[in-house]
Amino acid sequence: MATMLSDREKEDIRVGYQVAASLWAYEGQVAWMAYSSLVVANSIVLAAQGATLRLPWLSADVLLSATGILLCAIWFLLTLRHFAIHEYRVKSTRELEEALRSEHVKTVSRGAIFSGGDPVVLSLGGAETPDRLPYAVRRIRGNWLAFLVIGIFSSVHAFLFLTGIHRDVGKYCSMPLVQWLAVVAAVIIMLLVTVWVWWLNRD
Repeated sequence: MATMLSDREKEDIRVGYQVAASLWAYEGQVAWMAYSSLVVANSIVLAAQGATLRLPWLSADVLLSATGILLCAIWFLLTLRHFAIHEYRVKSTRELEEALRSEHVKTVSRGAIFSGGDPVVLSLGGAETPDRLPYAVRRIRGNWLAFLVIGIFSSVHAFLFLTGIHRDVGKYCSMPLVQWLAVVAAVIIMLLVTVWVWWLNRD
């Protein structure tokens, strides 16, 4: 049986809910600000690569590609961290919302249904108004798209890095570009599998 809350406890929960909701919104803003800044940084690196590729006497494009890959790794970790903290804020706010047991405060719980692609009903102007995400984006998650963008940037950096290395190594050892990329891809896959196995078996 649910316990009755005193007025003081309800007020404390309301204050906590407001603070949690504010932190939730703030964390989301910080995450996207960091994300946007790294998009700009990677775009600058790619633009610099386009300029240095026309300088045959300097392999600056290889260094810039490596810098881009490092930026993407940092970008991935920061984005992963921000999404994890953001999810915690949402869950904490929802916990307080459920503790209120109010029919009028359903912002977070209803938001979870809405973001999942399912319909919700809003009471606006005394009438019930159904709302739902557009069909094209109902099954798409924001974090999926964020990581997809990171993957695209990192793939471009990796390709430019490998082609630059192949060009420089080709001065001393002739190997077709496709064969070179296949060897490097095999090594990368082995490393990824090793990391994945370690991740699954960690304590």
